Amino acid sequence: MQLNQQEILALRETFLFHSMSGERYAAMTEKEQPFIRQLLKTGECLTLPQEPEHVIAVIVSGTLGVRYSGKLPVRKLGQSFVLGAVELFSNTAGSMPQILAEEDTALLMISASQLRQVFEEHSEIMMSYINFLTGQIHDLKLEHMLAVTASAEERLLSFLGLHMLGTPPVVSLPYSFVVLAERLHMSRASLYRAFSILEEQGILRREARNIIVLKPEAIPFDGLP
Repeated sequence: MQLNQQEILALRETFLFHSMSGERYAAMTEKEQPFIRQLLKTGECLTLPQEPEHVIAVIVSGTLGVRYSGKLPVRKLGQSFVLGAVELFSNTAGSMPQILAEEDTALLMISASQLRQVFEEHSEIMMSYINFLTGQIHDLKLEHMLAVTASAEERLLSFLGLHMLGTPPVVSLPYSFVVLAERLHMSRASLYRAFSILEEQGILRREARNIIVLKPEAIPFDGLP
């Protein structure tokens, strides 16, 4: 199966395949297990095959809507979003929230064995996957931290603990202050106040987007209390 131009463009925008050449994309389609195309009509539900192995699904065109339980809003997923990456090499059956096509949506399914072969031939692709999983772990730690810490200062310190590098430790903020405040579930005013309090206590110093941690002992171990 030859990938068409739209499928190649979608793959190139994913966190996994953005560094691969056009020749490599073509070579992948010549393997014994071709990629599987799937088209969801508007309103249809997405299910990812788990037998005989897990797969990932890349959105080539269209939009999917993720519907969580409770009152959380529908999350919209567009072109180049990758579904199923976390459980790709899991030995157990995973569960997903309800995912419906908001419009006609084309998907490209890639199996675990196909990805494993790509990893063997291109270590940088494997590193992209490892970096993705590491980011997921950090997100889980952050969610845990938000659940068990009360004050804005504690949340900020725990967040910094997840991202410290070097000696003395420095944190290069991966987001703007607006996004950071949203991720820490606080207002921008609360975030700025937390920074000011910690600076007054001599725990840190701000230098634009870089945070110099002056008292690493004040940071919870590994970002967790």
